[in-house]
Formats: sequence, C-alpha cells, structure tokens
Amino acid sequence: MLRRRQWFEPIAAARMNDMSIRVRIPSPLRGYTNGADVVESPGANVGEVLNVYLNDEDIRFLKNLDTPVKDGDEISIVPAIAGG
Repeated sequence: MLRRRQWFEPIAAARMNDMSIRVRIPSPLRGYTNGADVVESPGANVGEVLNVYLNDEDIRFLKNLDTPVKDGDEISIVPAIAGG
C-alpha cells in the first residue's frame, strides 16, 4: 500500500535547478511536522513551496500579495504538493 507523502518530505520530481530552502514552523503548527521547528523543501520560489488562499480563492488569481482583505476574511496557507 502506498503512503501519502508528507508535504515537508523531498519531492522526487524536483527540477535540477531548484534549491533547498528552509521553512520555519510556528509552534501551533508543529503538530503537522512531527514537532520540527524547521523543515526543508525544494523550490525556486515561494509559490513552489506554499499556496495562499483568501476565503478558498487562490490569491495568484486575484491580486496576489496585494489582494485586499476585509473583516471576517479567512487566509489559508497550504503547502504546495507536486503530483505525478
């Protein structure tokens, strides 16, 4: 049986020119990283490592980091996962 890859494990299909970056994990989220305060991930830019959503809408299709927010909005930061 195949096991689902954890988001912080290396991505086997990473491009050769990608660098390994370190992501600092805040205390409340360390349950998702087996307690690790820092994880490494391949990626050439932030978009290859994390996806940011505003009210379930990917901000890349809005105004990216300039997307305005209003009272009651919900921001989700989700690890990018390569498929294959």
